[in-house]
Amino acid sequence: GTLDAVSNKTITLPAGNYTSLNFLATATNNNQTNQTFIVTYSDGTISTFTQSLSDWGTPQNYAGESTVLSMAYRITPTGTTAIGPWYLFGYSFALNSAKTVASMTLPNNRNVIVLAVDLIH
Repeated sequence: GTLDAVSNKTITLPAGNYTSLNFLATATNNNQTNQTFIVTYSDGTISTFTQSLSDWGTPQNYAGESTVLSMAYRITPTGTTAIGPWYLFGYSFALNSAKTVASMTLPNNRNVIVLAVDLIH
């Protein structure tokens, strides 16, 4: 019952000065092109990033996208097994390291699923 993936949310980030934000994500229900991700800094300024994400069943090799994991199957909402392969992708955005990060706003799209976020000094 614990959330292990999020979409359409603002995620609070640990305050700090970082050079990049990396995350694991995938798209569902077809490729999701030109999605907007926003990083807000503690001074209220923002960095906006546009990224296309491949559907987890159809890698498109979009710019800025790398395949992180290939899985043999997935469990469907009804509990059955769907044979794959199914993919998880990695993305990275360069941050303004002179500013302190505050949050990351995900696209207003339930078909963009983020599973992990990491900040790099």
